[in-house]
Amino acid sequence: MARRESDTMSTAYNLQFDLSQQPYHFDGWLLLLPVVPVAVLLASIALAWNSRLRDRYFGSSEGRPFRLLFVIFFSGIMSVGTIVATAGTLEHARFVYARYSRGNIPSTSGCMTSFHPWLGGKNDDEKISLNNMCFNYSDNVMMPGFRHGVARGGPVRADSRLRIYYIGNDIVRLETIGHACPAAPDDKSASCLGQ
Repeated sequence: MARRESDTMSTAYNLQFDLSQQPYHFDGWLLLLPVVPVAVLLASIALAWNSRLRDRYFGSSEGRPFRLLFVIFFSGIMSVGTIVATAGTLEHARFVYARYSRGNIPSTSGCMTSFHPWLGGKNDDEKISLNNMCFNYSDNVMMPGFRHGVARGGPVRADSRLRIYYIGNDIVRLETIGHACPAAPDDKSASCLGQ
């Protein structure tokens, strides 16, 4: 009788991340993000009503209405954008935590088919392809799940065997076995969109 791969190897996974042990710590400063554009909006509206301040900060009357309207319009758009983005991020975190607390989380495990390590760049993500699924994460992205890339000492390596519990693209629990697989090729072009 042929032995399966799982019968011949150790299944002692090491827990690297569990959402239940990681409080979502962005709430406080996320709420501060809209403060700056809202403050600029309120200040520019106040300047519009106070002629002495308006002349001081916006110069002569020739270009003043355009400059003032531009500042009001731009800061208004920025205020709405940051409020919507902050609310969306907080709502997504609330959804992930609520879904995780209910249990019955889907999982996948095995050796990676490709792995692109995050090397610390601002416009780069770490990408894992595993069992026709793709996960991407980065220390630069605010998300409730696992996001600890190689550049900051993250546990995933090209030759790691993984067990990933996930909600959407958020890794809510990560377990690894080091040096248990052939090294997965680096595929920076792998896209995790459309999952």
